[in-house]
Amino acid sequence: MNYKYLNYLNMLLSVKKFLGENSAVTSVKPAFARAITRLNEKIAAIQALDEKRGERGSGVTGTKSQVKEYLIDNILKTAGAIKAYASENNKPDLIKEGSIKKSDLIKIRELDLVKRADSVYERALSKSADLNDFGVEAADLNSMMDLRNTFSDLISEVGSKQGQRAGKTKSLDTLFEEVKIILEQQVDGLAETFKKDNPSFYNQYKAVRVISDRGGRRGNGGNGSTPPQQ
Repeated sequence: MNYKYLNYLNMLLSVKKFLGENSAVTSVKPAFARAITRLNEKIAAIQALDEKRGERGSGVTGTKSQVKEYLIDNILKTAGAIKAYASENNKPDLIKEGSIKKSDLIKIRELDLVKRADSVYERALSKSADLNDFGVEAADLNSMMDLRNTFSDLISEVGSKQGQRAGKTKSLDTLFEEVKIILEQQVDGLAETFKKDNPSFYNQYKAVRVISDRGGRRGNGGNGSTPPQQ
């Protein structure tokens, strides 16, 4: 990944971190939560593709450990919703299934982590309508399975399989163009809806976008969010 892509990815990661830290604010608008999920999926896809390309020269590029961290966070979110639903509806079997600790997920074998993602996904899918009230929507489940599939690919020991999938993987150019659309048309647009009602959040968001973009020196005015060409 060239330095221009890395600058843009740095901005994306800063935005992702800020939005994650302010989920209590963004979650009041379901459309914002969905847009953030889509943004995070594209960021994970960019990092996973960069890992497959073998470009590990910088600490900000995607690695297996990063994808694993994202997957674990998604599993814990879904499991937490399952546990809360089970407790409210007096379903002790589900409470046990939703009682997952991050430390346990970190310690288990990589293939077992994939299996755990499968089991949590299947249980959540069977209760998808009920879990909407607990903060887990279809987009969240899709995101978890996308990360599960990416992580599974990264730990795969079958080189031929990786080669076959690499030929079908979208280019970085395409992924950056897609994430640009989500960021500018959806996330930026929804952030604007907070300008009057929550100016503190809005101003902090704009600061993250502007400060993170300065390193790119793209000189296109505004927030400098145009992704570079490879």
